[in-house]
Amino acid sequence: MTDLAESTRKLWNKYASQYDTGDWQKELFKQVTAFIQDSVSNGLLDLPPKDGGVSLLDYACGTGKITLALKDHITSALGIDISDGMVDIYNARMSEAGVPNAHAVVGNLLSEQGLTGELDKEAHNFDIAFVGFGFHHFEDPELTIKRLSSRLKPGGFIAILDWLPSDEDPQYKAEEGAGHHYHHHHHGHGHKHGHGSAQSSEPQHTIHHDGFSQSTMEKLYSQAGLVDFGFATMEKPLVIEMGGKRVERTGFIAKARRSS
Repeated sequence: MTDLAESTRKLWNKYASQYDTGDWQKELFKQVTAFIQDSVSNGLLDLPPKDGGVSLLDYACGTGKITLALKDHITSALGIDISDGMVDIYNARMSEAGVPNAHAVVGNLLSEQGLTGELDKEAHNFDIAFVGFGFHHFEDPELTIKRLSSRLKPGGFIAILDWLPSDEDPQYKAEEGAGHHYHHHHHGHGHKHGHGSAQSSEPQHTIHHDGFSQSTMEKLYSQAGLVDFGFATMEKPLVIEMGGKRVERTGFIAKARRSS
C-alpha cells in the first residue's frame, strides 16, 4: 500500500463513525438518493430487469449509501473500500436494512496488488459499477475507469456521481476562505468518501480534482473504450459544511457502457 493510500485508510478509519451523522450530511444523502432513483426511473441508469439478476459493484463504498439507494433494483452488491472502518459500517447497515446478498470487503482496485484469490474471482461480471463522490479523490481517473470497466460484464455500465468544477458550476457558492479545500468527500484508493467530520478539514489533502465537466467525463469514458455516454446534473445544489464553512455545488451522474 502506498503512503497516500495508508494515510487515507487511517484518516477514514478515524472519521468512519462521523461519515453520515450530521444534519447536513443526512440532507445531502436524501438529495443524492432521490437523484439516483430518478435516474433509474428516467432511464439514465438503465438497469436490466431485476428478475434476471442485477449485480452492483459499489466502489469506495463508504457506509453504503449508493447500495441503499439502488437496493430495490439490484439482487446483489459487493462494496469495496480502503477503510476497514467503513467496511464494518457498510456491512452493519446492510444487515440492519435487510438488504440480501450485499457485503463489503477491504480492497484497492488501483493498487498493483488489487484483490487476491477468491475475492478477485468474485469481483467481476457486474451489471453496474458505481462510484459515489469518490472520483475527485482518485489520483488517476483514467486508470480508475479502465479498472472498473474490466470488472463489468459485456453491456454493463459505470456510473460516476460527483460534482462540476467550481469554475463551471452556475450554482457554486462558498464562504470566504472555503473554496474547494472544503469538499466533504474523501475517496482515496487513493480514495475516500468524505461526508466526513463537519468539525475538521483534515480530509482536504486527499482531494485531487476540483470536480469534472461533462466533456471531461465523456473523454475519460471514450478513452476507456466505453460507449452510450449519458450525463445529468442535479437541479438543487448540494450543501457541504466542513471546518465551519458552507459550500454549495452541483452534483452530476455520468455513465457509459462496456460494449456487448
